[in-house]
Amino acid sequence: TFSASSTDIPMLQGSILQINANVNKTINNSWILIDENEIPLTTEGKDITGEVRIDNSCTIVLMCQDDYQINNINPPLNRINIIPDYKPQIFVSSPDNEFSINDNRIIEIDMQIIDDFGFSESWLEYKIIKPDYLTQDSSLYSYSINNISLKLKAQRVINQWDVSHHSLAPDDKIEFYILVADNNDVTGPSVERVGPFIGKIPSLEDLFKSITNLENDIMEDTEEIALTIDEVYDLVDELEKELLKSEDVSWEQEQKINESSQKIDEILSDIESINEMLEDIQKQAEENDLFNQDLTDKFNEFQELLDSILTPEMLESINKIKELMSKMTT
Repeated sequence: TFSASSTDIPMLQGSILQINANVNKTINNSWILIDENEIPLTTEGKDITGEVRIDNSCTIVLMCQDDYQINNINPPLNRINIIPDYKPQIFVSSPDNEFSINDNRIIEIDMQIIDDFGFSESWLEYKIIKPDYLTQDSSLYSYSINNISLKLKAQRVINQWDVSHHSLAPDDKIEFYILVADNNDVTGPSVERVGPFIGKIPSLEDLFKSITNLENDIMEDTEEIALTIDEVYDLVDELEKELLKSEDVSWEQEQKINESSQKIDEILSDIESINEMLEDIQKQAEENDLFNQDLTDKFNEFQELLDSILTPEMLESINKIKELMSKMTT
């Protein structure tokens, strides 16, 4: 509403400015100047009314004229400052830009959305990409994220998107964008879009590639583990010989025992990491029903590799170090 006492008026673009004014004498004409453009108003006796749409920042001056065609002295001037309607902000935690789609065919969308004026809707736009040797699906699909709160200006949205109805096969991909619209009903909603995100149904080739990479990592790790095991054997052997001479544990021996214990902890930690990597790949294979004999053989090879590290001799050394540690604390 127009007010002579408020010289600066913040306003959303496209808003309607309502004018209600009263003068101290009867007038026969009134108008408003918006950056020198004249817009007529309604005049009834001493009252002035009207409304005008404001699309840009501007200055406005209220003018009137009496029966003698004398204009008002010192007409009130106001400045209209347009408040920009920025697009919503979207921060996606899940999924990653590239990810694997599991056999349950559920894609979790986890995001934070922020907007000064709230929201009107959110949705996904996506397409299905087939391998090059198959006929492509040219359709553009849409999926509505219907669990957003329209009134909250900042919120976390988690949505479980089920894509099982598309009957996706190994090597198929879904490429999608996340869109969020605010609730600007004056000039129309502002829409933000983030992406693309690409989800892929793993193939046997993908799985073997992962295993090959893992195999290289494990070989490097096992070489380091083997060196550490040799060091532990040497330390334990040396300690046993020294303790034959004296049952009292010296400071130097304590240091060696601690060193051996730390090295064993490192070995066990490395083996645990290798097991976790194997479990990850095994889980992918199970979730996507990709097991065959070659893959089974590969997992057996890895298990044999781990068994070759944790030999009876190594377990005996671990027990000896534990015994020595126990002596130190008694």
